[in-house]
Amino acid sequence: MKKIFFILFILYAFPVSAAKILTTNPLEITDINLSKDPYIDSQYHLLLQLSLASHHHAYLDQFKVTISQAKVLDFKVSPIVNFYDKISKKYKKGLPAGKGLLKVTFQSLHPEPLKKINFQLRYQACTEKYCLLPITLTKEARVGTSTAAINKKPQSFSDIFKNPSLINHFLKNNLLLAFLIVFIAGFLTSLTPCIYPMIPITLTVLGAKTPNPLKGFLLACSYVLGIAITFLDLSLLLQDKFLGPLWETLFL
Repeated sequence: MKKIFFILFILYAFPVSAAKILTTNPLEITDINLSKDPYIDSQYHLLLQLSLASHHHAYLDQFKVTISQAKVLDFKVSPIVNFYDKISKKYKKGLPAGKGLLKVTFQSLHPEPLKKINFQLRYQACTEKYCLLPITLTKEARVGTSTAAINKKPQSFSDIFKNPSLINHFLKNNLLLAFLIVFIAGFLTSLTPCIYPMIPITLTVLGAKTPNPLKGFLLACSYVLGIAITFLDLSLLLQDKFLGPLWETLFL
């Protein structure tokens, strides 16, 4: 009750300054990484990179992570330090100012594999002069992507191919760019050494034996279409829920 009356007194006596203080968000999530556990089904790991403003401490016992359609199994905050809290006049444990990590292990309650999640991070931070009200941050995370890598602006087109998170992001959110990336990747694959012996054979079959240009063009189209359908069928078999693990067992 004393804390409530104290907060009401501040809001009444200093409405402008108190509003600035009590609505401040000193904790920033600089990167979000979500990955699936390779050994345990329906278990995932969420890694948050945190940045706490100077002169602040975030109470360890006030951290709480809530994930939609999931059960949080464990979470760890680091680094953790002991500090004297002048507000409660007790020694507390918490996250100091600067960079920190929050690792969350959770079990998905959804029957299908997760592609993305929505989660909430609740915390409370204080300084030596004032204590903030509990703050809740709502964020989204995608499996296999890093928000820091996605938000970082690529300096050149080659940077996209060097970053798997950027590739996944563009393939899912930009259809035109996805076709362009796939086309360039396919063209670069055709320049590998194992393709070179096939070039004269292909030219001979499609060019030398077909003096009619239209017939040669139709043969080339059917050749490309046949290869595309073959690789498409193989990729679908490898991604099948039941046949995928079998292929991995036999050939990997």
